[in-house]
Amino acid sequence: MGLNGTRVAVTGATGFVGGALAERLIADGAQVVLAGRRVAERVPQLVSAGGIPIDFDLTDPTSFGQMLEGVEVLFHVAAWVDTTSESLAEPLNVHAVEAIVKAAATAGVTRVVHVSTVAVYDLTARQEYDETLPICIDQPDVYGSTKARGEELAFATALASGVELTAIRPAMVYGPGSPGWTVGMYKLVSSGTPCIFGAGDGLCYPLYIDNLIDALVAAGTAEGVNGEAIHLADGSATWRAWFEHFGQMCGRQPRSLPMPVARLVAFAAEKLPLGLPLNRMRLAITQNRLRFDTTKAERLLGWTPAVDLEEGMRRSEAWLRSIGRIR
Repeated sequence: MGLNGTRVAVTGATGFVGGALAERLIADGAQVVLAGRRVAERVPQLVSAGGIPIDFDLTDPTSFGQMLEGVEVLFHVAAWVDTTSESLAEPLNVHAVEAIVKAAATAGVTRVVHVSTVAVYDLTARQEYDETLPICIDQPDVYGSTKARGEELAFATALASGVELTAIRPAMVYGPGSPGWTVGMYKLVSSGTPCIFGAGDGLCYPLYIDNLIDALVAAGTAEGVNGEAIHLADGSATWRAWFEHFGQMCGRQPRSLPMPVARLVAFAAEKLPLGLPLNRMRLAITQNRLRFDTTKAERLLGWTPAVDLEEGMRRSEAWLRSIGRIR
C-alpha cells in the first residue's frame, strides 16, 4: 500500500532530489503537493503527471499553511546548498527548518521526513561513522554547520510539538539531474581542473539518486523510525576511481596535484579570492578513508542500494549525453 492515496508534501520540488522524490511519489499513487518557487513554471512535467503546485517561500512561514493543509507526511527536502550566497545558509538551513516543523505539527501532519546530510559530522575527525556519534554544529564548513544545527532544531521541535520526525543523512547524491556531483564533476575533469590530490586513495561515498529515493519513500511509512537519524551511502570508492569514471566519459585523464602543492593551493584559496572550491578542511576530507555504517537503514527501512556505482555511472553518462554535455 505504501503512500498510495496519501496526501504528502515535498518541499524543494523544483530541485534535483525533491523533483525525483515527487516524481516517484506521484507514480506510486500519492497525492503530492509540489512546494517551491514558481513550481508550475519550473516543473510542468510534474504538474502534468498529477502533482499539486503550491508556491511557497522557505523564508516566509506565512506561506506554509496552504502547503500543509490536509498533508499527512511532509518530506522536507529544500535547503541552501549554493556556496556563492552564504547569507542564505542560516535562514534556510536553520530557522526555516524549525519553523516548518512547528507548522507541520500545527497543521496536523503526522510525520516529517527531514533530508539532512552526512556533512553534519566533522569529516576529518575519524574514518568510521555511525549514527551514535555526535554531529558537529561548530565546524568551519557553512553548509555542514547549518545543516547540523537545523537537524538538531528539527528533532527538538518535533519532540516538543508531538510530530514524528526522521532525519535521513545522504552522502554524495549523484545521477541524472545532479548539478553538483554529476554535472559539476564532469566539468572539473573535462576542463582539466586538478581534482585528485596526492595518490587519490582517500575514500568518497557516492549515493545514486534512485537509491536515495527508495529510502525516503520507505521512511514515509516505516515503523520505529521516529526520532531516528539514518545514514545512506552506496559504499565507498577512492576519489581516483570516482573521477576516472568521468574521465572515461570525456576521454580525458583526471588531473592530479602532489599533496605539497595541493596544501599550498588550499591555503591560498582561504586567504585570496581565487574562486576555488577548496580549503584545508576539504582537502583533509579527500585524504580520509571515510566509511558510513548503513546497517540502521537496512534494519529500519529494509534498504540496500539497488543501483551500484558502475550502473549509476552508466546511467549518468547516458543522461549527460542526452542533455548535450557529452557530444
